[in-house]
Amino acid sequence: IEPHQIEITHQTIAIEKLPAEFRGLRIVQLSDVHHSPFLDEERINEAVRMANDLCPDLVALTGDYISHSRDYITPCARALGRLRASQGVFAVLGNHDHWTDGALMRDALADQGIRVLCNESTRIERGSSHIRLAGVDDLMVKRDDLRQALEETNWGETRILLSHNPAIIREAARAGVDLVLSGHTH
Repeated sequence: IEPHQIEITHQTIAIEKLPAEFRGLRIVQLSDVHHSPFLDEERINEAVRMANDLCPDLVALTGDYISHSRDYITPCARALGRLRASQGVFAVLGNHDHWTDGALMRDALADQGIRVLCNESTRIERGSSHIRLAGVDDLMVKRDDLRQALEETNWGETRILLSHNPAIIREAARAGVDLVLSGHTH
């Protein structure tokens, strides 16, 4: 049943130090697609259409795109490559991606114009202001490095972290991260 449950939940999140130019920023998050024998490419395309209909400013993909076989990597990346957002589409990898072929998954997403954040951050600009979007590689396969991901950021900036595994939440809070977007728990 789970592969066929697409849930859209709208959340308003208050971030105290969010620059005024970013008020109303619309982030659409997709996670745990698990393209496999149990979920076909058309179902992913449906989720992508639903996400695009929400007119996101930014899309956050939080891992576990495939399961069971490398054969699912290219079609899954192709489907996710149809995502559109004015500020970009960003991703981190999950444990199933690594267990199958993390390097191939990362490259396939990048080939579709999706920026994969692997223990790094990027600057998102609007007008004269910016926020930082950081991403950590997967915790379960011990490839996460929050310190490295936040290396080019500072406490005064709004920092949003993408992490497949939510277990990083306490460490992220101690590091002054303003918002963590995760998947993994389904």
